[in-house]
Amino acid sequence: MGGNVAISSVPEWGQRFYGSAGAGLASYDTYNGFFSVGVGNSTVQARVRYYVESAQNDFKFVNQAIPPFEEQRQQGADYFKHGGGADLFWNAGRKNYLSLHLWYHDSDRNIPPGMLYEGAGRRENQHDTDKRVSLRCNKNWARASSEFTAGVTLMQLDYFLEFETGIDPFVSIDSYSAMQSWQAPYKFNYILSARTPLQVKADARRHEADLEDPRPGEGYAAAPTRLGAHAAAFHALGPGLPAFALLLVDLS
Repeated sequence: MGGNVAISSVPEWGQRFYGSAGAGLASYDTYNGFFSVGVGNSTVQARVRYYVESAQNDFKFVNQAIPPFEEQRQQGADYFKHGGGADLFWNAGRKNYLSLHLWYHDSDRNIPPGMLYEGAGRRENQHDTDKRVSLRCNKNWARASSEFTAGVTLMQLDYFLEFETGIDPFVSIDSYSAMQSWQAPYKFNYILSARTPLQVKADARRHEADLEDPRPGEGYAAAPTRLGAHAAAFHALGPGLPAFALLLVDLS
């Protein structure tokens, strides 16, 4: 499975008020819903979105792996997730834009044991959150354009696994991990002539990851930083005869 997650929306310039909403119900106590509301004018636009989804996943099945091959009901497979976003856009005219984007996602899921599991009771859970903020500026001139983005991502994942022993529960894994990421890419384009465009890019990134696990030797921490830049010049010598020069600098 694959796909893209849209963490920002597209403004509808000139619209004073617009929105959409929806909801759905399905088997195994599954429900979902969303809404989106936007307001503004031809200069400023704001939009807020929210979504929610939940399911018990308690379907029936015949366990043909373990005698006496009886019908069973799935247990401990429920989940709940929700999130949303907010966007603010400013149109300064002449295709110059400034925008701020906020995005949040939270999910909590129980993980059932495999159908071949015959041990004592167990409880397995994973909870994760994702928060993102970005600021984007687009500037255009007659023969040049630039785009600057500054963003922060904060992610957290908690994992828990516990087994029943008949006396006291035995906690096998109780881990906490967090990741923080900062990035600030910049891009500048200049049209020297119809056959010779120039491009300059610069990028600064820093990532921090921390895993806390009470088990010996299982935790770790890392914080790499990356700085990079490149400049490129393209020139069309003729139909089907492109030429280019590239300078690349990468500091990690």
